[in-house]
Amino acid sequence: WKARDTRLNRTVAIKTSHTHLNERFEREATAIAALNHPHICSLYDIGPDYLVMEFIEGKPLAGPLGLEDALLLAGQILDALDAAHRKGVTHRDLKPANILVSKGEVKILDFGLAKIDGPTLPAGTSQAVTETTPLTREGTVMGTLPYMAPEQIEGKPADARTDIFAFGVVLHELIAGRRPFTGASQARLIASILKEPPPSLRDFQPATPPALQRVIETCLEKDPDKRWQSAREIKHALEWIAAESPPPAIPAGPVKPWQALAALFALVALGLAIWMLWFNPQTSPSMTQFQALLPENLTFKYSMSLSPDGRKLVVAGAEKSGLWIRDFSSLEWRSLPGTEGANNVFWSPDSRFVAFGTDDELKKIDTAGGPPQTLCAVHGITIGPGDWSRDGVIIFGSSGINAGGPVWKVPQTGGTATAITAVDPAKGELFHWVPTFLPDGKHFVYVRSGVPQVRGIYAASIDAKPEDQPKELILNTLATASYADGHLFFINQNTLMAQAFDAEKLKLSGEPAPMVEGVEASWFNLGVFSVTHSGVLAYRSGARSVNRQLTWFDRQGNILGTVGQPGTDTSVRLSLDGKRGVVNDVSSKTSGLWNVAGNLWTLDFAGGQRKPLTFLRGNLSYGMWSPDGGRIAFASGKGLDTIYEKPSSGAGEETELLKEPGVAHEPTDWSPDGRFVL
Repeated sequence: WKARDTRLNRTVAIKTSHTHLNERFEREATAIAALNHPHICSLYDIGPDYLVMEFIEGKPLAGPLGLEDALLLAGQILDALDAAHRKGVTHRDLKPANILVSKGEVKILDFGLAKIDGPTLPAGTSQAVTETTPLTREGTVMGTLPYMAPEQIEGKPADARTDIFAFGVVLHELIAGRRPFTGASQARLIASILKEPPPSLRDFQPATPPALQRVIETCLEKDPDKRWQSAREIKHALEWIAAESPPPAIPAGPVKPWQALAALFALVALGLAIWMLWFNPQTSPSMTQFQALLPENLTFKYSMSLSPDGRKLVVAGAEKSGLWIRDFSSLEWRSLPGTEGANNVFWSPDSRFVAFGTDDELKKIDTAGGPPQTLCAVHGITIGPGDWSRDGVIIFGSSGINAGGPVWKVPQTGGTATAITAVDPAKGELFHWVPTFLPDGKHFVYVRSGVPQVRGIYAASIDAKPEDQPKELILNTLATASYADGHLFFINQNTLMAQAFDAEKLKLSGEPAPMVEGVEASWFNLGVFSVTHSGVLAYRSGARSVNRQLTWFDRQGNILGTVGQPGTDTSVRLSLDGKRGVVNDVSSKTSGLWNVAGNLWTLDFAGGQRKPLTFLRGNLSYGMWSPDGGRIAFASGKGLDTIYEKPSSGAGEETELLKEPGVAHEPTDWSPDGRFVL
């Protein structure tokens, strides 16, 4: 039964019996209670005639599947079997009906027929030989006979190798879409299991590697001594096969019009990028590309990261949506509970943990399950993106215009964060962020954000003092950079660029080459992309704000009308009487910390006139109206270090109100008496 646990507010599955706790229930409860594994169904409670178990919203394992998907699921089954066998538990009833697949993860169920050795066996429990329901008509199999090992059929003792035989049957069926042993009657099926060799998988999947056929044949040996002796051995063999077998290309299906529109703004496009394209232009690389629609109703927070092995993608949702993870072997996304408000995500080098910031705290979470753990807190800043070395060191930056924060480091086990760079406000620096480790695990590249004279990509070392870090500029850009396979990747006006980078000399070489056009850039030109050393690239398509349109709404959300042309004005501040507005016409292709090279214009809503207010070069803030509508205040200059006012008619020159070198300003309000600007 599906039920609700009202104490812990969770959905559970209840398994009932017509009698008080019978031998099969007691056996199942004892077996599951002895095991605690993410791929084995959990037992929550037990009663006189019922078991309360984990509710799994999935479907029974079924084939045929592609080689990559089949091996991934097989590895999870083997992990569960290995955990059970090490506890002295033999399942004895392994079959697809007892293996549910939910969001790309398997769960093994029904240990009611398990054989339990050692201290986990309850007193008085017998080890009766499992009985199966006989075949009642030709061609129909009842019970588990098709998955039974020869020793089970002959009534001999079962052990871990019995499960290995059943696993071989399951894996064969998962790839071929049919079982290796068949028969039109019970007698013929038994004879097939006892006498016949399994058919070749190449008869069903021509691309099956010979090594995989040998692995399954060894699982299905009639003599238990000739089989694999542990599930872990098989897991290693399958991992070697997967590493040596290239993933098959994913065929492209027809694209519907609404899907094409969604792809521009709401799809993450992923490609297996073969860097040999640069190293050897004569080589014709293979490439697989596909699109992944984001979870339904998720508002993307412009933060995502690929796992180092290139198999998983994690994205951050806005507000309380938290983190969502997608394993590319699955079609489903799953949320990571406890990550509400998370942002600026990055992975551990083993692709197991995800680190993320929540305001001024850095946390990590095991993607296989469990609550988040707080690693450190740095008060007064917002945790920015970071990186995680194989030596167990985490580095992360600071985020936000007024953060004034450096790059920090903290052990992967948690502790006190230590600053490893120093922000110099006197030179117009604001904050340092988005550090990425270089191959030695000691040096890293990062971004200094601030005025044009200092902003760009720099290198540093986790072992150097903040004041001793190198001062040499590597790349003068507003964009952030990511290092992978001897290249720096960065965004230049919505185009992902790559340029060769010597990680020992800390110098760029050659010319930057465009990789992908139309990559979306976030507020600070972070660039919504992620690259891995394993040769995988993920990016979100669509240039930000291209179709932004100033629009009037009423209080009920109904559109009353539009102002100007799409993409020409990116913001508006209304005069107190609501009859005019001041807008910034910065190009939608220009992204960065501030609106660069834009100008202010005034709009007359009644007459539809649009008149220029400023003709300045450099950084420019938004405008703010005086109470009487006669003046407009704004910030400009190096790093927005100067506040000006100008008549709203556009006539005359700007008047300087305040100048503070190295300090950014933006007028946000004007006092009702017109004497003060906030």
